[in-house]
Amino acid sequence: MDTVSLLLHAPRQNIVLLCSIIEGYEGMAILRTVNAAQGLLELLVAPAFRDTALSLLRVLAHEMDVHVIDANQ
Repeated sequence: MDTVSLLLHAPRQNIVLLCSIIEGYEGMAILRTVNAAQGLLELLVAPAFRDTALSLLRVLAHEMDVHVIDANQ
């Protein structure tokens, strides 16, 4: 399966909540912790859901401290 990789930053205390929210959008993406101490996460997104995932992250940025660092693909 092809995926688009989005690199994110979120404080450690928000990682579990963010993971639960992403899991609620079944089939859209998988959240992987790259470095918990630094709050680095990788969101592996199905290409068809890239724009949806970015929109969700923009909304979440207003509610919790989560930021897209790299969305090159």
